[in-house]
Amino acid sequence: MGNKNANFGTGGLQVEAEINDKVEIECPKTPNTTTGRQFAEYLNFTQVSEAGFHACSTNRSYGTVRNLLTCNRPFEDNSYILLFQRDSPVPFSLTFMHSRTYYFITTSDGTLAGLQQVNSGLCDTHHMKVRFYIRPEATEPSPTGQTPSRTPPRTRPPNRTTRPTTIPPTQPRTTTVTQAVTQKTEFVTEKQVGKTPEDKNSNSQFSDNASTTLRHSRALLLAGFCAAMLRLLTMT
Repeated sequence: MGNKNANFGTGGLQVEAEINDKVEIECPKTPNTTTGRQFAEYLNFTQVSEAGFHACSTNRSYGTVRNLLTCNRPFEDNSYILLFQRDSPVPFSLTFMHSRTYYFITTSDGTLAGLQQVNSGLCDTHHMKVRFYIRPEATEPSPTGQTPSRTPPRTRPPNRTTRPTTIPPTQPRTTTVTQAVTQKTEFVTEKQVGKTPEDKNSNSQFSDNASTTLRHSRALLLAGFCAAMLRLLTMT
């Protein structure tokens, strides 16, 4: 909450906040020495209504009063974290709404005797009061006549590491296919002909020899026939 020498202006502090923001309220602290004890401050940090804020009063006749922090240990660290949460799992804890103002004051006069003072105090003499305005909720533009929709929360894209997919290069198959086709063609040709060129040469040679032998046999047969006719004529 600060000390009496802090500058709160004439109307107190006004702070704008967002839902889920937080503010730490610290009690004034002084060393535990003879001089330090002379400057020790004691006060309460209290939430009040707007009427109680302007009247500098924690009297319940002005509305709801909720004491949040009591600064009664000036030689120790003492603080309160004010979290501007919209919902809370803890029953009766503070919750806040968009576009609304919330009011906090201290009516203590700074002395131990005046710690529980209800009216005036440092709120009146030193303007030690603060109001927090919760900014409106962000909305998306909507067509005329329709209720604005709530802006969905921003999300980060998932942190993924994508490995590039590498397609292995296709191995050329032209040579293999060509050889296969060539071999297949030669096989079909040989199958259709039935013989290799070497077989053709040997068959041709065999045919020539057979023709020559046949011609010689015919000549010998004719010669033998002629000799038999001559002997027959001689005998006659």
